[in-house]
Amino acid sequence: MRTALIIEDERSVNNAVRALLEREGWKVLQAFTTLQATEHAARGSSIDVLIADVVLPAGNGAAIARQMLQNRPDIFCVLTSGYALSELQERALLSEDLLQSRQMEFLPKPFTVRALLDVVERMAGRAA
Repeated sequence: MRTALIIEDERSVNNAVRALLEREGWKVLQAFTTLQATEHAARGSSIDVLIADVVLPAGNGAAIARQMLQNRPDIFCVLTSGYALSELQERALLSEDLLQSRQMEFLPKPFTVRALLDVVERMAGRAA
């Protein structure tokens, strides 16, 4: 069974993504903070795809993604944000080198169910 870790502070979005992925047969780990996300990773949880909001109240989803990619080279990351990609880069919240990684995709908010499923399945397909 494939496993996704969601880092999203907005509970309704986190729960909706969890429900959607579970319906598609994924095991889902939820984190509402970067601390919770690092705790999941520290437990050695098998994570295939990380779905992280870039801008979080106490942290940065892109920084967690970079850290996880260094520790788990087989993981794939989907970064999401309601901010424009250019603004995230101007504010140094998201670097070009991270975006250029084969293991990284950016999904702007609001996104559709189909868009999320497409990107997650595309990333899962790269792992196969």
